[in-house]
Amino acid sequence: MRYNVPPETAGYFASLGIAGDLCGPYYEAGVSVEETVAYLNSGFTADRIMPYVRAGVPGNDVMAYLDAGAPYDRAKPYIDANKPAAAAAPYAASTFPADRCMPFVDAGIGITKARPFLLFDIPSDQAVVYIANGVTASVARPYVDAGVPAEQAVEDIKNNIPPGK
Repeated sequence: MRYNVPPETAGYFASLGIAGDLCGPYYEAGVSVEETVAYLNSGFTADRIMPYVRAGVPGNDVMAYLDAGAPYDRAKPYIDANKPAAAAAPYAASTFPADRCMPFVDAGIGITKARPFLLFDIPSDQAVVYIANGVTASVARPYVDAGVPAEQAVEDIKNNIPPGK
Protein backbone atom coordinates (compact mmCIF):
# COMPACT_ATOMS: atom_id res chain seq x y z
CA MET A 1 0.00 0.00 0.00
CA ARG A 2 1.20 3.49 -0.82
CA TYR A 3 1.15 6.13 1.92
CA ASN A 4 1.24 9.89 1.58
CA VAL A 5 4.33 10.59 3.70
CA PRO A 6 5.98 13.95 2.94
CA PRO A 7 9.50 13.66 1.51
CA GLU A 8 11.18 15.31 4.53
CA THR A 9 9.46 12.89 6.94
CA ALA A 10 10.19 9.91 4.70
CA GLY A 11 13.80 11.11 4.48
CA TYR A 12 14.08 11.23 8.26
CA PHE A 13 12.76 7.70 8.60
CA ALA A 14 15.06 6.56 5.77
CA SER A 15 18.02 8.06 7.69
CA LEU A 16 17.04 5.75 10.56
CA GLY A 17 16.86 2.80 8.20
CA ILE A 18 13.05 2.69 8.26
CA ALA A 19 11.18 2.22 4.99
CA GLY A 20 8.31 4.56 4.20
CA ASP A 21 5.82 1.73 3.95
CA LEU A 22 6.52 0.89 7.61
CA CYS A 23 6.01 4.43 8.92
CA GLY A 24 3.11 5.26 6.58
CA PRO A 25 0.23 3.90 8.68
CA TYR A 26 1.47 5.77 11.75
CA TYR A 27 2.04 9.01 9.85
CA GLU A 28 -1.42 8.91 8.33
CA ALA A 29 -2.91 8.24 11.78
CA GLY A 30 -1.22 11.37 13.13
CA VAL A 31 1.31 9.57 15.35
CA SER A 32 4.37 11.62 16.21
CA VAL A 33 7.71 10.71 14.64
CA GLU A 34 9.14 9.79 18.06
CA GLU A 35 6.22 7.56 18.92
CA THR A 36 6.30 5.97 15.47
CA VAL A 37 9.97 5.07 15.98
CA ALA A 38 9.11 3.60 19.39
CA TYR A 39 6.30 1.51 17.89
CA LEU A 40 8.52 0.31 15.05
CA ASN A 41 11.23 -0.66 17.54
CA SER A 42 8.75 -2.45 19.81
CA GLY A 43 8.66 -5.61 17.74
CA PHE A 44 4.88 -5.41 17.33
CA THR A 45 3.35 -5.12 13.88
CA ALA A 46 1.15 -2.27 12.74
CA ASP A 47 -1.89 -4.56 12.58
CA ARG A 48 -1.53 -5.12 16.36
CA ILE A 49 -0.77 -1.48 17.20
CA MET A 50 -3.09 0.48 14.93
CA PRO A 51 -6.44 -0.48 16.55
CA TYR A 52 -5.15 1.09 19.78
CA VAL A 53 -3.81 4.14 17.94
CA ARG A 54 -7.09 4.66 16.07
CA ALA A 55 -8.94 4.48 19.39
CA GLY A 56 -6.74 7.26 20.78
CA VAL A 57 -5.00 5.10 23.38
CA PRO A 58 -1.80 6.80 24.64
CA GLY A 59 1.48 5.18 23.58
CA ASN A 60 2.52 3.91 27.03
CA ASP A 61 -0.90 2.31 27.47
CA VAL A 62 -0.66 0.70 24.02
CA MET A 63 2.64 -0.86 25.00
CA ALA A 64 1.28 -2.04 28.39
CA TYR A 65 -1.54 -3.92 26.65
CA LEU A 66 0.68 -5.31 23.89
CA ASP A 67 3.47 -6.33 26.28
CA ALA A 68 0.87 -8.24 28.33
CA GLY A 69 -0.33 -9.98 25.16
CA ALA A 70 -3.76 -8.36 25.05
CA PRO A 71 -5.35 -8.00 21.63
CA TYR A 72 -7.34 -4.79 21.16
CA ASP A 73 -10.76 -6.46 21.26
CA ARG A 74 -9.97 -7.87 24.74
CA ALA A 75 -8.54 -4.55 25.95
CA LYS A 76 -11.42 -2.42 24.63
CA PRO A 77 -13.76 -2.87 27.64
CA TYR A 78 -11.00 -1.67 29.98
CA ILE A 79 -10.10 1.21 27.67
CA ASP A 80 -13.78 2.22 27.38
CA ALA A 81 -14.07 2.13 31.19
CA ASN A 82 -10.92 4.29 31.56
CA LYS A 83 -9.11 1.67 33.64
CA PRO A 84 -5.37 2.16 34.14
CA ALA A 85 -3.63 0.13 31.46
CA ALA A 86 -0.92 -1.17 33.77
CA ALA A 87 -3.56 -2.70 36.06
CA ALA A 88 -5.97 -3.81 33.34
CA ALA A 89 -3.54 -5.24 30.78
CA PRO A 90 -2.96 -8.64 32.46
CA TYR A 91 -6.73 -9.12 32.76
CA ALA A 92 -7.24 -8.09 29.13
CA ALA A 93 -4.65 -10.67 28.13
CA SER A 94 -6.50 -13.40 30.05
CA THR A 95 -9.49 -15.38 28.87
CA PHE A 96 -11.65 -14.22 31.79
CA PRO A 97 -14.59 -11.95 30.90
CA ALA A 98 -13.94 -8.27 31.50
CA ASP A 99 -17.08 -7.84 33.62
CA ARG A 100 -15.76 -10.46 36.04
CA CYS A 101 -12.33 -8.80 36.18
CA MET A 102 -13.29 -5.12 36.54
CA PRO A 103 -13.88 -5.34 40.32
CA PHE A 104 -10.35 -6.65 40.78
CA VAL A 105 -8.90 -3.88 38.63
CA ASP A 106 -10.94 -1.32 40.61
CA ALA A 107 -9.67 -2.75 43.90
CA GLY A 108 -6.05 -2.78 42.70
CA ILE A 109 -5.81 -6.57 42.93
CA GLY A 110 -3.41 -8.18 40.48
CA ILE A 111 -4.41 -11.13 38.36
CA THR A 112 -2.12 -13.50 40.28
CA LYS A 113 -4.26 -13.07 43.41
CA ALA A 114 -7.52 -12.92 41.49
CA ARG A 115 -7.00 -15.94 39.22
CA PRO A 116 -7.90 -18.64 41.80
CA PHE A 117 -11.16 -16.82 42.60
CA LEU A 118 -11.95 -16.52 38.90
CA LEU A 119 -11.17 -20.21 38.38
CA PHE A 120 -13.31 -21.22 41.40
CA ASP A 121 -16.09 -19.06 39.90
CA ILE A 122 -16.44 -17.01 43.07
CA PRO A 123 -18.39 -13.78 42.44
CA SER A 124 -15.88 -10.98 42.00
CA ASP A 125 -17.45 -8.62 44.55
CA GLN A 126 -17.16 -11.36 47.19
CA ALA A 127 -13.68 -12.35 46.03
CA VAL A 128 -12.46 -8.80 46.61
CA VAL A 129 -13.59 -9.08 50.24
CA TYR A 130 -11.93 -12.46 50.67
CA ILE A 131 -8.65 -11.28 49.13
CA ALA A 132 -8.64 -8.13 51.26
CA ASN A 133 -8.92 -10.35 54.33
CA GLY A 134 -6.32 -12.93 53.28
CA VAL A 135 -8.79 -15.74 52.62
CA THR A 136 -7.89 -18.12 49.80
CA ALA A 137 -10.32 -19.24 47.12
CA SER A 138 -10.30 -22.85 48.30
CA VAL A 139 -11.25 -21.78 51.85
CA ALA A 140 -13.89 -19.33 50.53
CA ARG A 141 -15.60 -21.72 48.09
CA PRO A 142 -17.60 -23.73 50.70
CA TYR A 143 -18.91 -20.48 52.22
CA VAL A 144 -19.95 -19.25 48.78
CA ASP A 145 -21.68 -22.58 48.13
CA ALA A 146 -23.52 -22.26 51.46
CA GLY A 147 -24.69 -18.75 50.52
CA VAL A 148 -22.81 -17.05 53.36
CA PRO A 149 -22.12 -13.38 52.55
CA ALA A 150 -18.38 -12.73 52.19
CA GLU A 151 -18.17 -10.33 55.16
CA GLN A 152 -19.86 -12.88 57.44
CA ALA A 153 -17.78 -15.72 56.02
CA VAL A 154 -14.57 -13.85 56.85
CA GLU A 155 -15.71 -13.55 60.45
CA ASP A 156 -16.79 -17.20 60.54
CA ILE A 157 -13.40 -18.26 59.16
CA LYS A 158 -11.59 -16.19 61.80
CA ASN A 159 -13.73 -17.84 64.50
CA ASN A 160 -13.41 -21.36 63.02
CA ILE A 161 -17.14 -21.58 62.29
CA PRO A 162 -17.81 -23.96 59.37
CA PRO A 163 -20.00 -22.80 56.48
CA GLY A 164 -23.75 -22.92 57.06
CA LYS A 165 -23.57 -23.19 60.87
